[in-house]
Amino acid sequence: MLGRRGTSDRVFGFKPNPGVLFILPVILLLLAVLGWPLVEAIRMSFYSGMSSRRTFVGFAQYERLFSDPAYRVALLNTLKLTAIGVAAHLAVGFPAALALNRLRTGKALWRLLLVLPWFVPGAVVAVVWRLIFDTHFGVLNYILGWVGFIDKPIPWLTSPVFALPAVIFAHTWRSYPFVMVTLLAGLQGIPQSQYEAAKVDGASRLQEFRHITLPSMKYILLVTVTLDVIWTFKEFDLIQVLTGGGPLYFSEVLSTLVYKASFQNFDFGYGSAIAVSMLVISLAFTLLYARLLQKGRGVA
Repeated sequence: MLGRRGTSDRVFGFKPNPGVLFILPVILLLLAVLGWPLVEAIRMSFYSGMSSRRTFVGFAQYERLFSDPAYRVALLNTLKLTAIGVAAHLAVGFPAALALNRLRTGKALWRLLLVLPWFVPGAVVAVVWRLIFDTHFGVLNYILGWVGFIDKPIPWLTSPVFALPAVIFAHTWRSYPFVMVTLLAGLQGIPQSQYEAAKVDGASRLQEFRHITLPSMKYILLVTVTLDVIWTFKEFDLIQVLTGGGPLYFSEVLSTLVYKASFQNFDFGYGSAIAVSMLVISLAFTLLYARLLQKGRGVA
């Protein structure tokens, strides 16, 4: 029996690998779960109308994108949310990581408290912040009025001026722990001998940060920011529950516009075209992320 099997392997030039046989069903499952919806979304973007009465329109849906003011506003808001949000995540997460890295007692407790917002679902975070931002009963307006900063309540979620900043603030509270935890892992990988040598040379904390911490964290900072950009760009649940893209389109982003076009207006072709445009932009950042990973492994 062994001889027959060996002869068969030599004749066909193939020897079954148990690892390949195990991974193959997983790959097929991923293609079915992820590949088919992606292909279907791209296909639907070339059609107009309901599924029972679709009409092939070619690139008309994509031409509509460039002439749709709602799409331009949503794209601009998405870029604002991504740029300001990622910068805010870094501004909050990096100092928090530095503080946690220097703690000697109570580090586990503080780490748990600071990372807690990351574990809360986006819809729950949105409900909580809706209560905080409520014009008449929200705790934020109450505190601001009590300390004398405002004379009358501010309509945080219904004002064209404050709706998007309120969304960015709530998103920052929810998402900064990812940056904090990732950078904390990088900080803990810096050899302490470098800091000890710097102290012997009389370096200050600022000099240590400038000449040791930042150069050592350069790669992980780039990777963390790129990954955070990808995740922030597709933010949906928090914004949908918090403002629904309103008032009008002042806090509308591409993900909420996809939802409205597809499931409120039942214009699945146009919704698919918006989703494909998001995919193209996200793919650019994903390729950048992959390139950074290759550089980190020393791949040319």
